[in-house]
Amino acid sequence: PICGSPPFSSIAFPENIAELGKTGPLGDLPLVVLTAAGPEWLPGLPPDAPINEQFLQQWMEMQRDLVTLSSNSIQIFAEKSSHLIPLDEPELVVKAVQQVIEMRRSSL
Repeated sequence: PICGSPPFSSIAFPENIAELGKTGPLGDLPLVVLTAAGPEWLPGLPPDAPINEQFLQQWMEMQRDLVTLSSNSIQIFAEKSSHLIPLDEPELVVKAVQQVIEMRRSSL
């Protein structure tokens, strides 16, 4: 298991993707999308993990879709991070929170 999580094959990707599809527009709500762009998507994946080029392309498309939910959004690529951005590059998470605060202040 990765970080105490269930085996990779039991993670509910289809259900998670279906939930994302229910997300509606956020108007001009400040939004920062952190996107993992490092050399390894998730360290320690078991051999049965369905991570391939097609999966990664779909993941990036979903990340782009998230950015379009708000007219006041930005995307930050975590170039050194796996999917575990808070562990790999915690300073980017801090920067993202600061940016959301600044985006909100400037819209008042």
